[in-house]
Amino acid sequence: MRFSNLLWFLIFAALWMTLPRESVALGDPSIVWTLELGPQFAECPVPYPSQSPNSLIFATGGHVARVDGSGKILFQVDLGPEEGRGMMFWPSIADVDGDGMEEIIAGRNDGFVYALNADDGDILWECQLPERLTNYEWADSADLDGDGRAEVVVTTMYGWVYAIDDDGTILWGSKMEDYRPSAPTIADIDSDGEPEIVYGTATRYMIALNAQGDLEWASFQPPHHLGRTVPLVADLDKDGQAEVFGMSSMLSPGKGLVCLNGSDGDLLWYGLTIGKAYSGRALTRFADGSLGVLSCDKGGNIHAHQSDGALRWHNRLSGRGVHNPPVTADIDADGNLEVVATVRDTS
Repeated sequence: MRFSNLLWFLIFAALWMTLPRESVALGDPSIVWTLELGPQFAECPVPYPSQSPNSLIFATGGHVARVDGSGKILFQVDLGPEEGRGMMFWPSIADVDGDGMEEIIAGRNDGFVYALNADDGDILWECQLPERLTNYEWADSADLDGDGRAEVVVTTMYGWVYAIDDDGTILWGSKMEDYRPSAPTIADIDSDGEPEIVYGTATRYMIALNAQGDLEWASFQPPHHLGRTVPLVADLDKDGQAEVFGMSSMLSPGKGLVCLNGSDGDLLWYGLTIGKAYSGRALTRFADGSLGVLSCDKGGNIHAHQSDGALRWHNRLSGRGVHNPPVTADIDADGNLEVVATVRDTS
């Protein structure tokens, strides 16, 4: 079997096991189905719909496809060729027209963003941005202007953050740094009831914008390269205040996970990573009920951190690193969560 097929199955199994149903012991792993979709495909397919998902959305070199739980391709849409290696902008989902059904948000790395009907793949709108999109990232979406419809937020290679309105027009653009912003995360980070946009930069900043694109705070965190992170927002210590987590793709032994105060961007603590880290982060829950955060790096290390940053456990995997977010689920029905992660060039 080709490695791409095996990786596809592992991702499918990991996502499928997070569905909201009674936990059932799965027994020994076995291959349910494989699917060949082309020479490349995104490593982060998206469950669809977000509640009780029955299919996956993914991108592959200028295409978007929806695949059901049996491995059947429901549709595949050609968005045109991408520059370079392609496969650089991954899909997401959002209800952009307020009809209660989520649409697919996809893009080409040369600066085009699309909203597609999830039933048949028809393109609802196309937005051409002034510059190319940032590589290895995706959009986030939320209702920024209070009209009941989600706006789409994306970052571009040269530092711009754009909010795209529900009709595909640009709502606003904001630029705080010149190069390589990360994928955005939208959340209420300061408990004011309004969404904020958080992203990292290659210039060592974590930046927070308000829903109008104005600067809330900018936290300088040298030597950390935060331009390939995907910020994670959570109230890990349950004090009613959100924390913002980012990971450094510059080698920062011992402190590659950054935890900031959501209200002002102040540093709370650094967490252990050994190798370069990208988007391999996720929340978890320990056996005592407390929340933790996982950090995964290019060296194949998975670390579990407590709410104060202390290391709860560490495991080293074979292969060429964990580049994407792991998932947690009780896959053996023992009442405890397990971590499922995909590792490059291994099983």
